[in-house]
Amino acid sequence: MTDTRALASDAAALGVRIDVREREFAVWQENADPARLFFACATQWRLAGMDGIPTGLDYAGVEAAARMSGVALTPELFAGVRIMESAAMDAWAEKRGA
Repeated sequence: MTDTRALASDAAALGVRIDVREREFAVWQENADPARLFFACATQWRLAGMDGIPTGLDYAGVEAAARMSGVALTPELFAGVRIMESAAMDAWAEKRGA
């Protein structure tokens, strides 16, 4: 996990202000591995248009994130990440009013 206070401090040293919020939430044990990989893929979103609307995860990036995290990317794990991807896209669409 990223130390959010360190992230905010590093950004401030560069003259950048970022909004960092720490949140805790429960994850069922069977969803822990997909959640870890999903969060490891935070920078692997494909974006479209001038507004940068997310169109989905870059699956090659997901595979690379899994490999670099030492995680065996099984079909079941990938399916769990895709469920989270779909839920995130639905939430963003709702927020945009789409």
